[in-house]
Amino acid sequence: MIDADKLGDFAQGVSTAKNTASLAKTIVAFVIVTVVMIFFMTRGVPIYIGLIFIGFMALMVILTAISLKKTATVEMTPKNPDASIKVASTEKIKDYITEVMLANQFKWKGVAWFGTGKLKYQQNAILLTNKQILFIIVPVKGADKMINSTNIGTMQWLLSKGDIEKKLKTMMKNQTVKKIANCNSDNFGVPFSEIKKIKVSKMWGIKFFTTKGNFNYVPRDRKDIERAKTIFSRFL
Repeated sequence: MIDADKLGDFAQGVSTAKNTASLAKTIVAFVIVTVVMIFFMTRGVPIYIGLIFIGFMALMVILTAISLKKTATVEMTPKNPDASIKVASTEKIKDYITEVMLANQFKWKGVAWFGTGKLKYQQNAILLTNKQILFIIVPVKGADKMINSTNIGTMQWLLSKGDIEKKLKTMMKNQTVKKIANCNSDNFGVPFSEIKKIKVSKMWGIKFFTTKGNFNYVPRDRKDIERAKTIFSRFL
């Protein structure tokens, strides 16, 4: 089991190292292009052509430096504003499934701009209470981030089997249901009255049909597919 927080730090470190190397190469290229263009301008090439090439390479250096800075300083631990999910004082967590990933192909998650980006629909746990189903982000480093082309949440889904569950159990031991439900503004809850149907299959995972839309989550552990049939039996 790979610690999800360490995996997030590792991904950030690798991306920072790659961007540092890229910046160094871009600076070298800028120096070479500048020298070459100055040489050609002294040999009769129009000055504006040389300045265009030099200006383009200078722009590349600036953009690469911005990307490096964003990658090196991005806040990896999800710290979004609290959600506003209503949780009754009598509400209890009955069961849960962790290490899940949204599989809806038509839901836009986001992209990385200048090296980093915040993604939507990165919930990594589904909680069943006695009143609703909660879709939450267990706050591990990078769970809602993309660095360069790497979706950190997907890496954690693949490689951190069991660690997110461990962290959720710690939350359940030390926090109220309301605090867990509202730990991230991307969390959301669906009351039982808004659930139309739930389908569970080995091929597609767990598909929730609700009045808020349809959500298809795939558990990392295939055994959770069978567990889901029991957990959500009243909605099948």
